[in-house]
Amino acid sequence: ACLALSLLALGWIGRFSPAYALGLASVPISLLLWSALRFEPLFTALANAVCAMLVATAASLGLGGLVAPTGLGDVTLLIAFLCVLALTPQVVSIAAHRSRVIAQRLLQRARTDALTGLLNRIGFEEEVRKCLQAEVGEAMALVHLDLDQFKLINDILSHQVGDELIRAVASALRTRIGPLDR
Repeated sequence: ACLALSLLALGWIGRFSPAYALGLASVPISLLLWSALRFEPLFTALANAVCAMLVATAASLGLGGLVAPTGLGDVTLLIAFLCVLALTPQVVSIAAHRSRVIAQRLLQRARTDALTGLLNRIGFEEEVRKCLQAEVGEAMALVHLDLDQFKLINDILSHQVGDELIRAVASALRTRIGPLDR
């Protein structure tokens, strides 16, 4: 909605003062950059394509106070401007999306054990806090599992055997946990 309003303002103000028409094109760019930081890349790509097509149409037809390009130099400058208009928000959107994905992966790695894929101590404590904040009266059970004398298995049989034992216990736990259990 804001993007559409900014494009309408660009056309309306451009009719009264053609000198400001191209400068006003920075308003949709600003909105597209905000969109790139806030929304998923697909949404930004669609809004970006619509904006670029509308500005290209208005510029090539001389609408909204924009002067239609007459020579090769004018066309080249218009194409260069439209490329910047179209590519800048996409680059920002992709970078922001990658940053969000990496942050999510890091958070997941910080909460889970690399060997078993189960929650580590930090993740376990977070889940316990969430469960304790749940509605009063909701059924809850807490299980704490400790493998006694596990150090002996690592020392006598090797760390590889100890890792396999931990994976087997984790696999057994996963088969017993229901879909609604945390």
